[in-house]
Amino acid sequence: MSLSNVVAAIQARQSFVLTSHARPDGDAIGSQMALGLALESLGKTVRWIGRDPAPQPYRHFPAVDRIEVAPALTGETDAVIVMECNALSRPEVAGFEGRFVINIDHHGGNTMYGAVNWFDDSAAAVCEMTAELIDALGVKWTPAIATH
Repeated sequence: MSLSNVVAAIQARQSFVLTSHARPDGDAIGSQMALGLALESLGKTVRWIGRDPAPQPYRHFPAVDRIEVAPALTGETDAVIVMECNALSRPEVAGFEGRFVINIDHHGGNTMYGAVNWFDDSAAAVCEMTAELIDALGVKWTPAIATH
Protein backbone atom coordinates (compact mmCIF):
# COMPACT_ATOMS: atom_id res chain seq x y z
CA MET A 1 0.00 0.00 0.00
CA SER A 2 1.01 3.60 -0.35
CA LEU A 3 0.99 6.99 1.28
CA SER A 4 -2.35 7.74 -0.39
CA ASN A 5 -3.91 4.74 1.40
CA VAL A 6 -2.71 6.08 4.75
CA VAL A 7 -4.06 9.55 3.97
CA ALA A 8 -7.46 8.08 3.02
CA ALA A 9 -7.58 5.95 6.18
CA ILE A 10 -6.78 8.95 8.37
CA GLN A 11 -9.28 11.21 6.62
CA ALA A 12 -12.02 8.60 7.15
CA ARG A 13 -11.47 8.41 10.93
CA GLN A 14 -11.71 10.77 13.90
CA SER A 15 -9.94 9.20 16.89
CA PHE A 16 -6.44 7.74 16.96
CA VAL A 17 -4.01 6.06 19.31
CA LEU A 18 -0.37 6.36 18.28
CA THR A 19 2.43 4.11 19.47
CA SER A 20 5.89 2.89 18.60
CA HIS A 21 8.32 0.28 19.85
CA ALA A 22 9.20 -0.42 23.48
CA ARG A 23 12.36 1.33 24.71
CA PRO A 24 11.76 4.17 22.23
CA ASP A 25 14.51 6.08 20.48
CA GLY A 26 14.42 9.49 18.80
CA ASP A 27 12.75 8.23 15.62
CA ALA A 28 10.05 6.46 17.63
CA ILE A 29 9.29 9.49 19.81
CA GLY A 30 9.63 12.08 17.07
CA SER A 31 7.48 10.34 14.50
CA GLN A 32 4.55 9.54 16.78
CA MET A 33 4.55 12.95 18.46
CA ALA A 34 4.81 14.94 15.21
CA LEU A 35 2.04 12.93 13.55
CA GLY A 36 -0.21 13.12 16.60
CA LEU A 37 0.17 16.89 16.86
CA ALA A 38 -0.52 17.17 13.13
CA LEU A 39 -3.69 15.08 13.51
CA GLU A 40 -4.83 17.29 16.38
CA SER A 41 -4.39 20.33 14.15
CA LEU A 42 -6.91 18.69 11.80
CA GLY A 43 -9.42 18.37 14.66
CA LYS A 44 -8.75 14.68 15.29
CA THR A 45 -8.71 13.16 18.78
CA VAL A 46 -5.31 11.70 19.66
CA ARG A 47 -3.84 9.59 22.45
CA TRP A 48 -0.30 8.29 22.68
CA ILE A 49 0.53 5.05 24.48
CA GLY A 50 3.81 3.27 25.08
CA ARG A 51 5.25 0.47 27.14
CA ASP A 52 8.11 2.67 28.32
CA PRO A 53 8.46 6.40 28.97
CA ALA A 54 10.37 8.64 26.60
CA PRO A 55 14.11 8.65 27.28
CA GLN A 56 15.32 11.63 29.31
CA PRO A 57 16.81 13.58 26.35
CA TYR A 58 13.34 13.79 24.73
CA ARG A 59 11.18 14.55 27.77
CA HIS A 60 11.31 18.33 27.30
CA PHE A 61 9.95 18.14 23.73
CA PRO A 62 6.40 19.42 23.11
CA ALA A 63 3.61 17.10 24.34
CA VAL A 64 5.93 14.18 25.20
CA ASP A 65 4.46 14.25 28.71
CA ARG A 66 1.14 13.15 27.15
CA ILE A 67 2.44 9.65 26.33
CA GLU A 68 0.51 7.21 28.52
CA VAL A 69 2.83 4.49 29.85
CA ALA A 70 0.70 1.36 30.06
CA PRO A 71 0.88 -2.38 29.38
CA ALA A 72 -2.39 -2.39 27.41
CA LEU A 73 -4.63 -0.16 25.34
CA THR A 74 -8.10 0.26 26.78
CA GLY A 75 -11.03 2.27 25.56
CA GLU A 76 -12.38 3.00 22.13
CA THR A 77 -10.55 4.45 19.15
CA ASP A 78 -11.18 4.50 15.42
CA ALA A 79 -7.60 3.49 14.58
CA VAL A 80 -4.23 2.62 16.07
CA ILE A 81 -1.22 3.99 14.21
CA VAL A 82 1.87 1.88 14.90
CA MET A 83 5.07 3.61 13.86
CA GLU A 84 8.54 2.20 13.37
CA CYS A 85 7.62 -1.40 14.22
CA ASN A 86 8.18 -4.30 11.84
CA ALA A 87 5.82 -6.50 13.89
CA LEU A 88 2.75 -5.75 16.01
CA SER A 89 4.53 -7.29 19.01
CA ARG A 90 7.29 -4.60 19.06
CA PRO A 91 5.34 -1.99 21.05
CA GLU A 92 4.92 -4.60 23.83
CA VAL A 93 1.48 -3.14 24.50
CA ALA A 94 -1.56 -5.44 24.52
CA GLY A 95 -4.98 -4.57 23.18
CA PHE A 96 -4.27 -3.79 19.53
CA GLU A 97 -5.75 -7.07 18.31
CA GLY A 98 -9.04 -6.67 16.44
CA ARG A 99 -8.57 -2.93 15.97
CA PHE A 100 -8.04 -1.01 12.74
CA VAL A 101 -4.24 -0.71 12.60
CA ILE A 102 -2.22 1.57 10.33
CA ASN A 103 1.39 0.34 10.06
CA ILE A 104 4.04 2.94 9.10
CA ASP A 105 7.57 1.55 9.00
CA HIS A 106 10.94 1.51 7.24
CA HIS A 107 12.51 -1.63 8.76
CA GLY A 108 13.24 -4.71 6.70
CA GLY A 109 11.21 -7.77 7.56
CA ASN A 110 7.98 -5.86 8.17
CA THR A 111 5.19 -8.40 8.61
CA MET A 112 2.52 -6.11 7.06
CA TYR A 113 0.29 -6.58 10.11
CA GLY A 114 -1.93 -3.54 9.54
CA ALA A 115 -5.25 -3.08 7.82
CA VAL A 116 -3.26 -0.36 6.02
CA ASN A 117 0.51 -0.74 5.61
CA TRP A 118 2.97 1.90 4.40
CA PHE A 119 6.42 0.39 4.25
CA ASP A 120 9.43 2.17 2.73
CA ASP A 121 12.80 0.59 3.36
CA SER A 122 14.47 3.39 1.39
CA ALA A 123 13.48 5.91 4.09
CA ALA A 124 16.31 6.80 6.46
CA ALA A 125 13.84 7.10 9.34
CA VAL A 126 10.11 6.97 10.00
CA CYS A 127 10.38 10.69 10.80
CA GLU A 128 11.18 11.18 7.10
CA MET A 129 8.00 9.30 6.17
CA THR A 130 6.06 11.24 8.80
CA ALA A 131 7.07 14.57 7.26
CA GLU A 132 5.84 13.33 3.89
CA LEU A 133 2.54 12.22 5.46
CA ILE A 134 2.04 15.53 7.28
CA ASP A 135 2.51 17.37 3.98
CA ALA A 136 0.13 14.99 2.19
CA LEU A 137 -2.52 15.66 4.85
CA GLY A 138 -2.20 19.39 4.15
CA VAL A 139 -1.17 20.22 7.70
CA LYS A 140 0.44 23.60 8.37
CA TRP A 141 3.76 23.03 10.10
CA THR A 142 3.99 24.53 13.59
CA PRO A 143 7.06 24.88 15.80
CA ALA A 144 5.77 22.04 18.02
CA ILE A 145 5.32 19.65 15.07
CA ALA A 146 8.67 20.64 13.54
CA THR A 147 10.51 20.12 16.84
CA HIS A 148 9.88 16.41 16.50
